Amino acid sequence: MHMYAEIARKEGATAEEVRDAMRVGILFSGGPRDRGGKRSSREIWSELRSKRITNQTLLIYLKSENRKIKELSGLLDGKKILVTGAARGIGFAIASAASKAGASVAINDLTVEMADKAVVSITKSGGEACAAPGDVSVRGGALEIVNRAANVLGGLDGLVNNAGIVRFGTVATTTDEDWDATLAVNFSAVFSPCVERHGPT
Repeated sequence: MHMYAEIARKEGATAEEVRDAMRVGILFSGGPRDRGGKRSSREIWSELRSKRITNQTLLIYLKSENRKIKELSGLLDGKKILVTGAARGIGFAIASAASKAGASVAINDLTVEMADKAVVSITKSGGEACAAPGDVSVRGGALEIVNRAANVLGGLDGLVNNAGIVRFGTVATTTDEDWDATLAVNFSAVFSPCVERHGPT
């Protein structure tokens, strides 16, 4: 039995989530093709995006990649961690794993509603979390996010720069808007929170 399916079934997942967890694993392990070599990773990603990858599916993937996740318990006791882009998907899986390891987590996302929803999910599982919504790709937004997370949690010990976007295209088809957005989210959103927390050297 495929390990993704095995763990997914133990988690009480639906048949669709079992299939999606397997495809997520194939995609993020770097495999260029789905089973049978019929679809590319980009096509699989597009399919999963259209289905709105569930938090359950990503957690299944995380557990399948790290069967010793229970051993993480206590590893981050007392630590306070901010995770950007953490309301769903991989970011939520990271925040959830950090919480299970004993950390208090700040959930960043563009909207208050999405961040709050993730916070509720983590606290229902017994973790400690707060929402730190805002646009991390701009310096002013990053400052507010970092300050809110630090104030609510009582400091910050770690930052996971997870927020990111993908804009597929060639030199001929990529627009200025897509290029600027990619740089802002995938580069500035990594740099800005670090500068706001520690200051320029």
